[in-house]
Amino acid sequence: MAVSATAVLLYENFCLFEISVALSVLSQGKKKFITCSPSGRPLLSEEGIEVVPRCTLFDLDPTSCDSLLLPGASDIRSAIEDPHVLAFVRAFQNKPIGAISIAPLLLVKAGIMGQRRWMAGVNRQELMEEGFSEESVTGMVDWNELQTSPIPEGYLLEDGVLTSVAYHFVPFGVKFGEMVGAMDSIRDYTGSLP
Repeated sequence: MAVSATAVLLYENFCLFEISVALSVLSQGKKKFITCSPSGRPLLSEEGIEVVPRCTLFDLDPTSCDSLLLPGASDIRSAIEDPHVLAFVRAFQNKPIGAISIAPLLLVKAGIMGQRRWMAGVNRQELMEEGFSEESVTGMVDWNELQTSPIPEGYLLEDGVLTSVAYHFVPFGVKFGEMVGAMDSIRDYTGSLP
């Protein structure tokens, strides 16, 4: 049975600021989270901050967590190409998942996105040039589309999967906290805002 903990998967060059609000909301809401990575060794974030994950993804049983949080990265290629990372991510396919920036590509590669509508901080054409199939990016709202037709909420939530892009890290973080029960409402986190 899953405990009330969120797995936070980290990888080289992960973007700390993109998950900073989500982590704060989890902490403020007394929601446990466990950081893990493929190696368990210290990682350097995109911002140059060294972070030591609590454990490796091999040490963390996905059934012991009720949700997954995935940060973006300046280069996510090594994570996308790691079969162990993809298997770990796949283990969360029926649980709440938050993926920001380029991280939704992990969900695509793991076969989780299906027909969901999702957003990512990259263009569809670039992904197809990298070998992603047209079918795998059908539900994608890409970077160019977001610039011309912004999504007012700053995120997309479909069937338990929350996606967003870097500049919407605040609403993404608050919504993820709501999804996993860390906060009852935005008011709980923001105080006087409606």
